[in-house]
Amino acid sequence: MGQQSGVLSVESSLTVRVKKVFRSGDHPRIYIPRLVVKKTVEHLRKYGAQGNEGLVFWAGIEAGDSSKFVTTCVYPRVRWASGASVSSDVIAGAEVVREVRRKGLEIIAEIHSHPGHWVGHSIIDDENPFVLANGNISVVVPCLGDEGMEPLWKCGVYLYNMKDGWRRLRKGEIVKRFVVVEEEISLESS
Repeated sequence: MGQQSGVLSVESSLTVRVKKVFRSGDHPRIYIPRLVVKKTVEHLRKYGAQGNEGLVFWAGIEAGDSSKFVTTCVYPRVRWASGASVSSDVIAGAEVVREVRRKGLEIIAEIHSHPGHWVGHSIIDDENPFVLANGNISVVVPCLGDEGMEPLWKCGVYLYNMKDGWRRLRKGEIVKRFVVVEEEISLESS
């Protein structure tokens, strides 16, 4: 497929009160609406249908207890996509940051697909993330998205720490930290 063109696309979740997903003792976690997972997989499959890796960002808010709530899928302009890599450029990155901040959100995770079942971080994945800061999350989806993302532990889920670099989370850590919810999450208060 080679070089891609297009524009930044953002899809936000519908309105449901955030307090619906809060439960005492569950924090900090990352809450992801099933609709966001579905939209992410659909986007990755579009690229996968052409034999290429795809790229999506999840944006949302962070609560005072460090829980994060994904509210939005962001589909950046892709500079290059192939069966072995996908990348965006600086201008597309700036568009993503500008649009996310305009909505009062932050980037929570970078999601991309790999062909086959290998969900390891490649050298390119380690060295060229969209954002490199403590707590960044990178999710690698197997089979170019054809087999979906759930349960999330079948994906490669990585956490970045400035001291130690990227660390792949174990199944138990993923189950403990990430919650896919039926409800959609909004920024509205009751």
